Amino acid sequence: MSSPGARATDGRPVDAVTTVPPRRPGAAWRGLLRACHPEPTVAVTALITALAAASGRDPLGCLLVAAAVCTGQLSVGWCNDRVDLRRDTAAGRSGKPLVAGALRPGAVTAAAGCALALCVPLSYASGPAAGTAHLTAVAAAWGYDLGVKRTAASWLPYAVGFGLLPAFVTLGLPGRPWPPAWSVAAGALLGVGAHFTNVLPDIDADLASGVRGLPQRLGRRWTRLLAPVPLLAAGVLLVFGPPGPAGRAGCAALAVTGALAVATVLPARAGADSRVPFLATLTMAVTAVGLLLLHGGSLATPDTGRAEHRAQPASAVHRRAQPAAIGPIVARASSSAATCSAAVRSPRPIVSTVRWVAPNRAHPSANASRSDGATRDRLSRASTPM
Repeated sequence: MSSPGARATDGRPVDAVTTVPPRRPGAAWRGLLRACHPEPTVAVTALITALAAASGRDPLGCLLVAAAVCTGQLSVGWCNDRVDLRRDTAAGRSGKPLVAGALRPGAVTAAAGCALALCVPLSYASGPAAGTAHLTAVAAAWGYDLGVKRTAASWLPYAVGFGLLPAFVTLGLPGRPWPPAWSVAAGALLGVGAHFTNVLPDIDADLASGVRGLPQRLGRRWTRLLAPVPLLAAGVLLVFGPPGPAGRAGCAALAVTGALAVATVLPARAGADSRVPFLATLTMAVTAVGLLLLHGGSLATPDTGRAEHRAQPASAVHRRAQPAAIGPIVARASSSAATCSAAVRSPRPIVSTVRWVAPNRAHPSANASRSDGATRDRLSRASTPM
């Protein structure tokens, strides 16, 4: 600690010299962790990994899915903070590590590039089609960060990214099945709802910093009213889209989603800054995610029952439709068919029988005269004396 009145080498007081406080060990790593948006990164990674496990991926496949999604989300989070540095600084968002000076911009740029480079081979480890689907979703997220979020099409990267996540899961399964249409549509709607929900608390700050995506253009009131719509539609698809009955869990989740949608539409008594609409739409999103995980097993076999019915031959369907009363008739017909089949395989007895039977049937008069002659012979022998 310097004594009062101490001067630096250039003659100025020590207090007047501009100094940079030394960085503590590990501060840069903690800053990188905060800059990657850890909450959505962990949430999306856990969701897709759980979906992969529910759809039938083996442990190694689930690990590859988790690694690919995690690196992709890390790259998107770091890209977002690096691109928004000037806007965050102007808005005074000191909670951002780059704004607070805990990180250098070059370090965040390098981290985003490294994460994206790792994401490519990890995605293709699940197969060419699955890797292409996931990298397309990551590219859509990067496009959002790099400028699409300032346009009226700000919802499109969310729809593309979330809609392709079920495809990333199923295209890595044996046979590379494409996911059913209801899962892709529900994922896209879930992404649009997540976009509106995520932007809702920060609309005013975004407008002040020049971000004019679709929610910002609509304004807080219309965004609050419209945010539940895609989430409710996603819930309907997730309940009634998969094969089979909806079940109690699906109906209960749909009822909860509908009640929350009504809660977001009703005017908030706490004023425009109330977080009730945001929390309600967030709960709706979590409910939709739960429904998606509940039906994860039907992603790889979207229409198994109906497909098996179409694959069965008509004879099998006919046999299943026959009543039990004609069972013995069918058994006797099968036995007769087997006897005829055996006879066909040995033609000689059939030919000899036909040759003996055919004259009898073809010449009844000859048969009658032959029978009369035989009768007269027996009578004559009986009348001859011994």
